This record gives sequence, structure tokens and C-alpha cells, in this order.
Amino acid sequence: MVSTTKTTKSPALPQTTAGATTSSPRRTSHNFPARLRKVFVTVSFLSFICAYVINTRLFTSNDEWQMLAVFSEPILNDPYNNNNDNDDIPHPPIRHSILTRFMIGQGNQPVLARARFLLFKAFCYPTILHQTSQNFLWLVVTDASIPQDILHEMTFLLQNIPTQNAYLILTNNTDWASDGISIHNKNGTGYGVNVQTIAEEFHRRRLDIRTGNTYSLVKMLTDHYHHHHHNNNMDGHDTRQSSLSNWKEQVNLQVGRDANLILVETLLDADDGLHRLAIEYMQKDIWKRTDRQQQQQQQQQPIITPTLNTTWWILCASEHLEWHNRDIFHITADQFVQRGISDGVVGRRETPTECISAGFTRVGYLDVSEPTSGNDRFHFPKDALYNHFQVHKFLQPCQNETHVHCYFRSFPTFPGAIRSRSITSDSMSHLDPDVSLNKTHRHAALHTNESEILWEILDKDFFIPRRQVHELSEHLYTKRESILHENEQARCIPGFPCLGHSQNTIKKLKQLIVQPASRNQTQFAPKDTVVLDNSNTKVMDDISSDDISTLSTTTSNMLLFQPKTIPLYDTDKPAIQIRHRCIERIRQRQMNVIDDVGLFFRSFTTRGQKVWLINPAYDANVGNHMTKLGEIEFLRRLGVNVSVEMDQCGQFWQDVIPDCETLPWWNKKSFKAGGTLAVLHGGGNWGDIWRRNQDLRIRSLETFLEKNFTILGMPQSLDYQSNKLKKQDAQQIESILSSFINGTLVARPRFLWRDQDSYDEAVKLYPSAQNALMPDITFQLGPYETPKVRTSQAVDIVVFLRDDRESVELNNRDVKSVQSMLSTLVGEEKAMSTTFKIVDWQDRLEIFDGDNNILFTETAIQLISLGRVLVCDRLHAAILAYLSGIPFIYIDQLTGKLRKSLDTALGSDSVCLDGQKSNFARAGNLTQALHMAMEFLQKQSFSSKSGTTG
Repeated sequence: MVSTTKTTKSPALPQTTAGATTSSPRRTSHNFPARLRKVFVTVSFLSFICAYVINTRLFTSNDEWQMLAVFSEPILNDPYNNNNDNDDIPHPPIRHSILTRFMIGQGNQPVLARARFLLFKAFCYPTILHQTSQNFLWLVVTDASIPQDILHEMTFLLQNIPTQNAYLILTNNTDWASDGISIHNKNGTGYGVNVQTIAEEFHRRRLDIRTGNTYSLVKMLTDHYHHHHHNNNMDGHDTRQSSLSNWKEQVNLQVGRDANLILVETLLDADDGLHRLAIEYMQKDIWKRTDRQQQQQQQQQPIITPTLNTTWWILCASEHLEWHNRDIFHITADQFVQRGISDGVVGRRETPTECISAGFTRVGYLDVSEPTSGNDRFHFPKDALYNHFQVHKFLQPCQNETHVHCYFRSFPTFPGAIRSRSITSDSMSHLDPDVSLNKTHRHAALHTNESEILWEILDKDFFIPRRQVHELSEHLYTKRESILHENEQARCIPGFPCLGHSQNTIKKLKQLIVQPASRNQTQFAPKDTVVLDNSNTKVMDDISSDDISTLSTTTSNMLLFQPKTIPLYDTDKPAIQIRHRCIERIRQRQMNVIDDVGLFFRSFTTRGQKVWLINPAYDANVGNHMTKLGEIEFLRRLGVNVSVEMDQCGQFWQDVIPDCETLPWWNKKSFKAGGTLAVLHGGGNWGDIWRRNQDLRIRSLETFLEKNFTILGMPQSLDYQSNKLKKQDAQQIESILSSFINGTLVARPRFLWRDQDSYDEAVKLYPSAQNALMPDITFQLGPYETPKVRTSQAVDIVVFLRDDRESVELNNRDVKSVQSMLSTLVGEEKAMSTTFKIVDWQDRLEIFDGDNNILFTETAIQLISLGRVLVCDRLHAAILAYLSGIPFIYIDQLTGKLRKSLDTALGSDSVCLDGQKSNFARAGNLTQALHMAMEFLQKQSFSSKSGTTG
């Protein structure tokens, strides 16, 4: 079927055989002595190199240098590396594109778009990012009118793929949404779009491509542009690596005239993913089959020039993995509040006859060495454009490796693909609530008896983290009614099949769903709860009835936690959108730290081992309780079922939690090594300022290590006023740690630090521990909805100042001092008309009637939102303001932990440090903070001239 009369070359660099050398006839000079001749040759060579580098540097941008580095990578060599009779047949290069369509024609459905983006982020993106072969172009085609925050996030993801082979393509052409199901109907809408069309449209300046190496994309056109559009000037078309200078065109001309080509087009829906080896194995399989075709062609006469019309065939998978979570539409609001939502199940399914859409691939071989007048040589013929569901109806299975115009239902690896099944689906396949997952009308049963093993496969071979799937489930649950409504509205547009069974499934699900109960109607449960990113509460700690019976009514009420949360990006305010982006970056960084310090901690998420939270806070410092809640949320996101697997004990607040030493297990000699995790409560008390905390911490270290606990210290700030105490503590801690390191410990204790200075100091002081830098754990909370403030309580400025030994403004914490500062800054008249309130956490108990709860509740947010702007010197007041969308100015305190901690957290993304864009700033002292607050009140935004922004 294919011609082998021409030698093929890589489109990047000329291929050479390993170990081979090239030489040219030796040239001698009769006019120069040998020494001078050597000097002349050396100088000439160096001059040539310098001229080449200077010339290339002058006309090549930094991005183009990176591009050249990418294209210097050789195409995959013979995947089988065998010594058979086809060794003399060169492998043609593969031009492989992966097409992923996202919300085309559905851009005005914001809730559906957000849900689908989270599916894309959880199931699709990581599987392409981690492919072992990056020899492909990933074309992510999206509607140009999707919400800007989603477009921004998607751009961020794709532009950070190191190989620059991911392209975010914006379009308003709804024909590109089609999956070909109506291609052979009289009024069919066509089969979406391919790389040829995208490259042509971009070349003609009709397409917006936000990410990726666009020069590479245009180069995919090979001889079509080289031979027929060579005179077209592409310079200046687009600044994102798309301009083609003369030297680039010459490179392309050489490649286009000499190379044959295998064209491969793979489809991957935005909610599906591929095994990390899928592309590599797929290309190896394609090469193998092409070799067989070439062998057969050698035996036939006359030799026919190969084209896509004569060589195409289909490769697809049948057996695959599927993810389902029917809790999303089955559990009630009360059940969600009481036990939360599951991660769903992962099962294995094999379709009996048809192909699946995930990884559905067209393959063809063509000769591009000769000029052609046609412009469709890179387009597969119409007969090859069947939908994955139609292939088995219109085509025959390939009987052997040399057959064409047929399909192979044999993916090169299993499990080759993962398909997520959710209420965002267009087809609504497998979502009928009346049909069991293990019993469907068309497909084989979904085997879920090995779900836990398959979760491990998803993590290892697909890079899909279970915690992210759990968060996705929560989002789908809380937005389920809106998602179904928008999905129903969006489906019947050009290019989308409106199947009757899909409409019926949506109707069934809408009838099944019960609206979540209002937070205000939730009955009080005497348990400690934590808010998720879904405006609902979830029980986190299992306090026994005996413990509860001993608590006073006041203490019981302190355990109810009710601040209202909003999902990330559920806002139309640009400054808050930036904050939400930063919160997401910070959380990802926190998760990455655990991966970096050791996968051992993951075992506690998969084996259901016991986790103890040591010395959690229940005092009047709201920040301490926020820290405790953040720790619980962090562990939950890691996969720890904290409602079942976690308990608390400590030396404080023993009317709420037991003293560790009074528990029955305390007198046991030891636990199984590595079987139990002790999580040390974090905060800002590691050192000598809060001495009792440090003494108890050191004592507990030895106790828990003796009992074979694995220790994880949550993020702390380290500060000593006394070098003597610092040295003594370090020696004692090192003595304790070193005595157990070579014993039965499975893993060294991990200490996490929330600022760079603390981390640097800890590395020197505690070398026997594993130290790591992690942002403050309270960024795991929220984001919160800014509460409405009563007019009678509202002021211009809330001055939130500590009243303890850590404050540097303690002497100015009075009305007279603040009034005097304002008068000096803006004049007495304006100062008198400016209202302010000086507060600390405990003041909310007096300001808000009926609130006697000293822990973190809704009134904590109400307190800092009383003013149009907040001035504060408490770290967690600043973080809470950040999480709640409240403008704030912060002043550092005695140890510098506020500035250092925020610098570390907000340093997770460069845009996060720009306080001007997200309405926060840093001041050197209270006077400067008040000056900046007055400027903000005048302009309702921070001026870059007003001081140093955070």
C-alpha cells in the first residue's frame, strides 16, 4: 500500500547512526606553513561560530531559542529495535495531534463550564502532562465566550507544559464541536476540526491561539505552505512565536520536500484521560503496522504513491476504566452534612462491539515529497470520519496488521484510558438512576470489586490524585441542580446530538435531587465541624457522647462552626478572582510539600491507619482555632477519613478533648511501627515567647516516638528571644530524635515551617528531622462570603490590634492615639468625620448580641468586615480578610511572623504579591497604615505610591 522508494528523514535534525562518523577529503595548503595554517583554520572556525551565534541571537528571540531546543529532540526511533528483514525500511516521522473540545457553542453556561473545567483539571490535564512521549500537539479548542476566569486558569495550565506542545484555541465556530455522528447524513454538520484546518486558520489570522509553540503548529502544514504559499509573508502575524523568518522557511522547505509522513489524529474528551504510556505505545504500534504495510507494498507492482485515501485505518480501545459517583444525585442534604460525600468508585468495563471515544485514533500514511495542487492532502477522507460509536456499524475489524479501511479494537496498553461519568455529560451515558452500574442495556457490566486497586492505578499511571476527585465530587454535589439545568439548555445546539434517552435521564435526575437544607435551618449537632468549599458543613471529629455529656452548654456551642463559604471563583470581582487564584496555588503548593517530604504519609490515606491531632486549640485566639480547622481540612484533602480515623488529645482544653496521658492506650508499651500518625498542632508558638507550649511539645515528641508514632508537625513559625534557650531546646530535640532514628522508626519526623527564615533556622537546628517549607495551613479554609454589615455598626476603618506581648503598637492601642494620628495625617476636621473601631478577637462577644462562642464562627468575619478597610497586626486576621474578600493593610508584629508568613504564602504565584490588584498592602507602622487606609477610602483602591504592597 505504501511506497518505499524514497528515503525519509526526521523533520528536526538529520538522523545519524549511533557511533557513525562523517569525514571529508583532507584539504592542504601549499602557501602556508603548517603552524600558520593551523592558526588560520582555528581563527576562521571561531569567526564562523561567532558570526553564526551573533547572527542567530540578533534575529532569534529567547522563546525561539527554547523552540529550537524543543525541535532538536529526535523523533522516536524504532520502538522494537529488532534485527528482522525490515531493518532497511526507514520509519517515517509521525505527526500526531490530540484534539480536546471544551464548551464549544456553550460559552454562556458558567456553572456548567466551571464543573467541566474541574473535570478537565482532574482527569484530562494531568494524564497528558505526564505522557512519557511528548511527540504530539495537543489542541484544546474552546469557546471564545467562556467565563474569563476559567479561560485564565486554562491558559495558566497549558502554558506551563514545558514542551510547549499544548495549544489553547479560541473559536466561535460551533461546527468544530461536532463529533461526526451526523457526518454521513444529508444535513450532517461535519467532523469537528483537525490540525490542518487550525493551522490554516491561524496562518490566515482568523484564529486566536493563547498557548503553545505556534511556529510548530504552522510547520505541520509542511509542503502545502512550502510549495504553494512560499511567497506569503507570515512575519508579524503574531508575537507568540508564530512569525516565520527566511531561515525558518528554508528549514521547513528542506523537511517538506524530503520527508514522508504518518498522520495520526486522536480524540480525547475534556473529562477523559489516557494512561501515561498511551501515546508512546500507540506510536510504537502504529510504526509496527506501518512497517508491515511497507513490507507488503514491496511485494506488489505497480507501486502506488500512498495517500490518506488509500492508507487510513482506525485504532481504538474497548476495555477501559470508568469513574462514577452516584452520591452526587442520591444522597440528601442531611446525609451530606452528616457524613459528606464519597470519592466515588472506579471500575473496569469492556464494550462488546463499539470503540470508546477516549483515545479514538485515525492513522494514515502519505508521501509529501512531491508538490500537489490540492489543499486537502492532510484531511482524512469522509469515509474515515465515522464517530467512535458508528465504526463497528460501517467498517469491518482489521483481520491483520496490513489491512486498511478497517478498525483495530486493541489499544496497545491496558488500562489505556479513563472515562469520567458525570452530570456534565452531553450523552448522559450510564447516568440513568434507575439502571445499575453493573447492568446496562448495551454495555458489559462495570466491575467495581477492585475499586481500591484501580484508585492506586489512577494515582500511579494516570497521575489523577484522589483528593482532587473528592473535591470535584463536592463541587458537583453543591452545584448539581444548576449544572443539570444548564446542561439541558446547552445540549441542543448545532453539532450536539439531542438524544431522547439523554433528555429523559436529565429529567429523572432533576426529580431525584433534593435541595440542600439552608445552613440556618441545620440542627445543632454537638460535634466539631469544618466548612468545605461548597457552603455546607461536614462533621470532622468524632467526639463521643460521654465526652459531650461532660461539656457545659457554652462549650458545646463553641463546637458549632458556621461561616458561609463560596466555591473558588464564584465571584465577578476581579480583585477577589485574583485572590481565589492565589488560594488555589497556595493549596496546591501545600499538597506538593507532602509529596516532596515523603510518600509515606500517603499510606495513612489508603490503609485507614489511625491519626491523632495533638494539642489542638480551643482558646479565645480565633487564629489558633482556624489553624486547627485548617489542619483537619488539609488532612481530609490528603484522603484521611478524619471522621473515622482521627482523634484528638492534648494538655490543654481538657473539658473538650482528653489528656493524652489519661487514654487507655497511653500505658501500652508501643504501637506497631509506622501504624499511627501524630499530627502536632501548628501556629506561631515554636520558641520561647509562649514557653509552656514549647515545653509540652518537646515532652510529647519523646513520648510519641517511644510508642512508634510517626510525627508530622504542622506549619509553625520559629522564634527565640534567648539564644541560650534556643541552643538548649535544639540539643534536647536532637538528642530525642537521634536516639530513635536508627531504631524502629519507619520515617523521620517531619517539621513544617510557614516562613523561609524559620525553615532555614530549623534546617540548622534539627538536622535529624525532615524540614520543609509550607504556607500557613489556614489557607485551606474558605473562601468565605463577605457578610452584610448593619448600618448602625459600620465604620470606615477597623483597627485590629493585638493586646499581648507580640504587638509593636501596644502603646497606641487606644482611641486617643489613633485619633491623634488621623488628625496629623488629614487634618482635625476630616479626622473627626472618619469613623473607626479598635478591636481584637474577644470584642466580637460584646459587639454581636447573643454570641458567647470564643471560637471561629461567623462573627469573626463580621468583626473584620465592620469597616470599609481593615488595619491589622494579627496574621490570621489578615488571612481571614484575604479569604473573605475584605480590603486590608497589615502591620508586622514583634517577631516578623506576619510579614514572613504572608510573603511565603503569597509567593506561590507572582500575581499574588501584587497587593494593588487584589486590594491589600503592607505598612511599616500604624501611622503609615492609617495614611494608606485614608487614601483607600478616598479612591477605593490602593495606590502604588502609598507604600509597600504585600
